[in-house]
Amino acid sequence: MFLLAIFFMVAVATLTACYTFVVQSVLDKIFVDKNAKMLAVIPFVIMAIGFGKNFATYMQGAIMGVCLAKINTQMRYDYCRHHLHADVANIHSKSSSDVVVSLAYIINGIVGGINIVLINLVRESLTIVALVGVLFYKNPTLAALGLLGFPLAIFPLVLLSRKIRKMLRWEQGNINSFSSMIDDTLKSPKIVKAYNAETFEENRIKTSLDIMLVLNKKIIRLSGISGPMMETIGTFSFAFVVWYGGMQVVNGLTSPGVFFAFLTSMVLAYKPAKNLSGLNIALQSFFMHLGNFYAELDNKPKVTSKPAAKKIDGIYKSITFDNVAFSYPNGFCAINNFNFTINQGQKIALVGKTGAGKSTITNLLLRFYDVTGGAILIDGTDIRDIDITSLRNQFSFVGQDVTLFNDTIYNNIKYNFEAATEQQILQAAHKAHADEFIEKLEDTYNFKVGQYGVKLSGGQKQRIIIARAVLCNKPCIILDEATSSLDSVSEKFIKDSLDILMKNKTSIIVAHRLSTIKEADKILVVNNGTIAESGPHAQLLSANGLYAAFYKTQYFKE
Repeated sequence: MFLLAIFFMVAVATLTACYTFVVQSVLDKIFVDKNAKMLAVIPFVIMAIGFGKNFATYMQGAIMGVCLAKINTQMRYDYCRHHLHADVANIHSKSSSDVVVSLAYIINGIVGGINIVLINLVRESLTIVALVGVLFYKNPTLAALGLLGFPLAIFPLVLLSRKIRKMLRWEQGNINSFSSMIDDTLKSPKIVKAYNAETFEENRIKTSLDIMLVLNKKIIRLSGISGPMMETIGTFSFAFVVWYGGMQVVNGLTSPGVFFAFLTSMVLAYKPAKNLSGLNIALQSFFMHLGNFYAELDNKPKVTSKPAAKKIDGIYKSITFDNVAFSYPNGFCAINNFNFTINQGQKIALVGKTGAGKSTITNLLLRFYDVTGGAILIDGTDIRDIDITSLRNQFSFVGQDVTLFNDTIYNNIKYNFEAATEQQILQAAHKAHADEFIEKLEDTYNFKVGQYGVKLSGGQKQRIIIARAVLCNKPCIILDEATSSLDSVSEKFIKDSLDILMKNKTSIIVAHRLSTIKEADKILVVNNGTIAESGPHAQLLSANGLYAAFYKTQYFKE
C-alpha cells in the first residue's frame, strides 16, 4: 500500500512539473508565434493535467489513510500486548495513567508523524525534485544561482531541530506527570473531599498546566523561526532570478516562454519548500515518539518460559521452598533462607506482621518475580523450568488487592473461563455467599460494577473474587488476605465455602485474622523474611513465642 501511495505521489509531482512546459508553450507558441492550433490544444492539455493530478492526489490520500489506520491499530495492539506480557515489576514501576497516556499520546504522535513524513515530506520532496529538475533543464546557470542561498539555511535548521526535540521530551515528561496526578486525584475523590483539598488540587493542576504553557510558548517560538527564514531566503533568490533572467531576455539570450516557465517552476517549488520548513517540529515530535515507542517494546520481560519448558497438569506430591531468597532491585532483602514443604492436599498458613514477607512468598510461587537465591520446586521440578502458563493454571488466586473490571458481575466471575456455563457461575456465586446480595440488585448478575468495582462494598467485591476462584477450581488455592475486606459476619458466611473450596486441595493461606488458620496443618510465622516459628495452632500457642504473642493481643481476633 505504501509503495502504491508513493507511485501516486510521483505522479502528482510529475504532473505539477508539467505545468511549467504548458506555460512555456502558452507564451512562445500562442502569444509570440500566434499559433491558433496550439491555442485549441493547450486548454485540453491543462484539463488533462489537472484531472490526472487531482485523481493521483485523491488516490494517494485514500491509500495512505487506510494504511495509517492499519498502522494505528497494529501499534495499539502491540503496545497493549507488550504491557500485558510485561513483568509485574515493570508494570508496577509506572502508573496506569502513564500507559494510557502513552497509548494515546505516543501512538497518535507516531501516526501523525507518519502522515506528515509519507504524505507531506515525500510528496513535497518529490515535487521539489521534479521542479528543480525543470529549472536545471531550462537554465542550469540561473537554477544554480537561484538555489545558492538555500543550503545556508540547513545549519540553523539543524540547531533548531535539536533544541525543539529536547523541549518536546520535557513536554512529554510534563504531560505524563500531569496525567498521573489527575488519575490519582480522580481515583481518590473521598480523600480529596474529606480533607477539603479541592483548592489544593486546583492549585496543583494550575501550576502543572502553567509549566506546560511556558514550555509550549518556547516550542512555538522556536518552530516559528524556520518558516520566515526560508521565506526570506526565497524572496532574495526570487528577486535575483527576476533580475538576472530578465537581463537574459532583454539581451536575447533566452525566450520569454523559457524565462516565465523558469519563474513558474520557482513559484510552484516555493510552496512545498515552505511546507517542508514548517514540518520541523512535527518531524522532531515524530522521531521522539518513535524512539520512545520502540524503547518500550524493546524492554523485554525477564520472567519468561524457557524454550523447552515443561508443562504440568497438576500438583501430585509437593511444593518445596528450598533455601529461597529474594531481593528487590533496590537491594531490599524481602526473603532469606526460606525453607518449607507443603504436601499435596495440605493446608499451610503464613502469618506475621505487615511487611514480613508473606505475600512475597505467593508472588514468587506464581512467578510474578523470580527468586534471587535457592529454588521453588513442584514435584521436584524447579518452577523456572516449568512453562509459566502451565504453572499458573494450577492455582486459584484470591489476592488482597480486590480487582474487578468495569463490566457485569456475571463477566467478572466468568473472567477468562469461557467454558463455564450459567449454572456453574450461579453455583460459584452461591458457594461464595455472593448470590444473597447479587439477587437484590436491580440488574442482578448483569449489574455493572463500575471502574475497580466502585459501585460495590469491599465485602461484596471480595465475595465476587472468591466466586471467581471457586469457578476456576484449580488444584492449589492461594488466599492472600482473602477476607481482609470482609466484616466478621461476612467472614463467617464464607468460612464454610472456603472449607469446601480447600477440601482435598493444596492450600496456602496468607492472613492477619483469618479464622481458618487455626485448622491449618501447619502455620508458618514469618518475621523479617524468615520462618521464625512453625507448627500447628496448639503447638505454637504452647510454645509461647511470636505466634502466641500475636494471638494474645488479638492480632488474629475473630
